Amino acid sequence: MSSLLNFSKPASLAKARDPFLGAMDQYFSDFFENRLMPTFQNGESGFFPSVDVETKEDQVHVHAELAGLSEKDVDIHLDSNRLVIDGHKTITRSEKSHHYTERRSGKFHREIQLPFEVDREKIAASLKNGVLSIEMCRAPEAKEKMRRITVKS
Repeated sequence: MSSLLNFSKPASLAKARDPFLGAMDQYFSDFFENRLMPTFQNGESGFFPSVDVETKEDQVHVHAELAGLSEKDVDIHLDSNRLVIDGHKTITRSEKSHHYTERRSGKFHREIQLPFEVDREKIAASLKNGVLSIEMCRAPEAKEKMRRITVKS
C-alpha cells in the first residue's frame, strides 16, 4: 500500500506538485509578513517603528524605536488628543554586494490615541540611543473634569 505522504521528496517539490500546499504556504507567509511588516497601498513594505505607551498617574510616556534616525528625520505633533509621529528612514545599500537584508526603510506615520488630554505646554521629547522618548502631563482642565463616584451597597 502506498503512503499518503511521501517524506522522501523535498518540501519545495511537494509544493510545486500540490497547489493546495503551495497556496497554504503562500497564505501563511503573507499573513506573517503583513502582520510583522505592514504593506502600504503602493505594495511596498516599509519601516514601522514599535511604540510603547505608559501612564503614571498624571503623566504619559511614549517610547518609539527609531534606530538609525536623528531628530531631523522625525516630526512630532499633537492633533486633538492624538500624538502623531512622522518620519523617514533611509538606508544606503550597495545592490551588488548584499546577500540578504532585513532592515527596512521608508516613510512612516504613527498616530497614538492618548488616554487623557495633555498639557500642550508641558511636553518634552528626546532621541537617545535609537529610542524616542516623549513625556506629557495631564492638562489641568482634564484634572478638573475627573470626579470620583462612590458606589453604595
